[in-house]
Amino acid sequence: MKQIDDIYHQVHELLKDGAPPSAPGSPVELERRQMKMHGMIVIQLCRIADAMGEK
Repeated sequence: MKQIDDIYHQVHELLKDGAPPSAPGSPVELERRQMKMHGMIVIQLCRIADAMGEK
């Protein structure tokens, strides 16, 4: 169960670290950063599902 808590915490940190609206860079760059972040969150959620499936 601790593993799931750790992953949840990581996902929370990823969401918190999202680029602020005033971040420098082109809209394309910001969009790429958001897509990458969403991808990392999806991967973490898959890990949670796997961890729950092992129980």
